Amino acid sequence: MTSVFAFRLKSVFSWCLFLLILHVCLPDKAHAGYLDPGSGSILVQSIIASLAFFGRVTARVKGIFRLSR
Repeated sequence: MTSVFAFRLKSVFSWCLFLLILHVCLPDKAHAGYLDPGSGSILVQSIIASLAFFGRVTARVKGIFRLSR
């Protein structure tokens, strides 16, 4: 009986500690982020670069596993 009580007490303590840390880490109010006019072009460039990178990686992986005749 004592071990069940200790387990529940430890569980409740863990949840309270988690909620306290969450409350301290998260801001009280949500603030709208500012995006400057150049952010859109940076986003588009990063998407294009990531697509090109993954295209090259998949081509290399296919080249490695390609069966030679």
